[in-house]
Amino acid sequence: MPSFYITIIENKEVFIAMNFQEFKLKIFNFFHNQYDNVSLADPNITIIYGTTEIVIDLKEVYAQYNVIRDFDILLKIVSQNISKGINTARLKVDYGRVFPYIQNIEFGNDVSLDFVTSELFLNLKIVFGMDMGELIRFLIKDDKTDIVKIQKNAFINLEFHEPMLYRIDRNFDVFTPTIISDLSPAFVLLETFRQQIFRKTGKESFLFAIPSSAMLMVADCSKDNIPLLKHLVQMDIGPNKISDKIYIYRRGTVTYADARDRFTVI
Repeated sequence: MPSFYITIIENKEVFIAMNFQEFKLKIFNFFHNQYDNVSLADPNITIIYGTTEIVIDLKEVYAQYNVIRDFDILLKIVSQNISKGINTARLKVDYGRVFPYIQNIEFGNDVSLDFVTSELFLNLKIVFGMDMGELIRFLIKDDKTDIVKIQKNAFINLEFHEPMLYRIDRNFDVFTPTIISDLSPAFVLLETFRQQIFRKTGKESFLFAIPSSAMLMVADCSKDNIPLLKHLVQMDIGPNKISDKIYIYRRGTVTYADARDRFTVI
């Protein structure tokens, strides 16, 4: 009596590995799109980010690829390692180029880095960073720097860059610094800059908003200006959002302008 043998083969996607040449070009193109300064010299890819140089050993990464058998997963792992390398690289701090940057209080909560920060008020904080030309390197405590010196020099350096104020529209009593940069919001922390605001508004109190990292708007402390500032905040196109709140500065105290937001007084 004949025997019948039935073989059931599970339908699985077959892994077909790229050869090294294909792999090398694909991973180079990926990081070339992610970073400005990327070079390829067998068997390495070199990424220069500010003062940090990251070297990727392609042969080692290719070996990992053949173990993991998933290019996308490999890219995620390598990308995370690069980001960690950039952020934790030991940095030679130029104390003449450190500044205070105003950020939302949630800044940095999604990464495992201990930034050099200082409390500010309400939903904002100061994060100290070094101006490296095309980018800002936010300082971390692992940089082994003099944190007290950083905090002191940051405000001294900021004073040297203090701008004038100008009216953003002749129809509105709303002003902004003549310098539009990531330093712009921090000028409100300078006493001399606040004196400029007092002269513009005619009062020793004012409204202000920091919708994004390069935008500071100040206005006379009047009820009519609160909805105006709210509208301007909504219109702001800055990519690095900071806060949608309107603040009141009065006699050294900052509170929310909108009573519905006024939970804390600093």
